[in-house]
Amino acid sequence: MSRNKHLISSRYPEITAAFTQMDIPNLFAGGEIVTFSVSVTSFSRLQKRMHISQTKKAEKSPIAVYCYVFDLMYVEPFDVTKLPLRESNLVICQAINLGIIELNE
Repeated sequence: MSRNKHLISSRYPEITAAFTQMDIPNLFAGGEIVTFSVSVTSFSRLQKRMHISQTKKAEKSPIAVYCYVFDLMYVEPFDVTKLPLRESNLVICQAINLGIIELNE
């Protein structure tokens, strides 16, 4: 779901598949979908991809997309939003240690 509460899973089927493979029934995370031009993120490339609304066309798009998660608000059974920052960071660290999410530096 986008920040404007629009369903966007059909636009990014590869990201939807990656989250589905994680097999976490209830996960709410904040992140950014990006594309790259060589080694730099490119909003103009993302614009070309974000306007493809049909899943089949998105799957065939030569524009690869990536989702960088920067915040974890809920991972069953933890509502991280109600925790102080230090404790919420511990939940994120535990999720990384359990393999629920992957740290990418």
